[in-house]
Amino acid sequence: MILLLNNHGHSDERFNEYVQRASQFYAEQLFTKQLLRHIVVSIKFNKHLDAFGYSSIEKRNTKGAAREFLIELHPYISGVEILKTLAHEFVHIKQYVEGDLNDSQTEWKSEAIDSDAVDYYSLPFEIDAFGKEVGLFTNFAKKETLWNVFEGVRNPDAAVEPEPIGWLQEDKIVKTKKPTVKKLEIPPYEPISTSLQWDALPNWIKKLFK
Repeated sequence: MILLLNNHGHSDERFNEYVQRASQFYAEQLFTKQLLRHIVVSIKFNKHLDAFGYSSIEKRNTKGAAREFLIELHPYISGVEILKTLAHEFVHIKQYVEGDLNDSQTEWKSEAIDSDAVDYYSLPFEIDAFGKEVGLFTNFAKKETLWNVFEGVRNPDAAVEPEPIGWLQEDKIVKTKKPTVKKLEIPPYEPISTSLQWDALPNWIKKLFK
């Protein structure tokens, strides 16, 4: 594969080396050695993007097969997110190369699809890209031991350590408490003598029973 990281590289030049190594790694995982010899990928960072990244077909060969591509990445996201997005876009390139996805993203595996009518995360080619993105990045992270380089990367083979749930603004969360129910105390029954009840009756009532 021919990889071109042009003058629009990341402002942190140290990071460009990781972009190059990740690109090579992802490509080797997705394409055969024979196919890699005919693929050209240009990568540039563009702060004007309205998403983390995009990929597009730049040129086709004489047989009409897509072989040259452009990947654009937003430079304002974290290094980890950039490497994940790069993996995601390489999956899209694989989709273009194999003819599963057309340029306008209106056809997936020979079936018409209305990208505007379907939720982005429900599009079949995005489900495919997000799924493979996880595996590609995780394997690259293991190869490069990225948990020793960037924040937010975990070693998937390490023992699981206890961590908090991670609520935002934990101190402002109203914690639900069970209401305290007071026991109703009923005084013991004390019977009233019949004589007292009779004496308390008005005279006009007493006359009714005589």
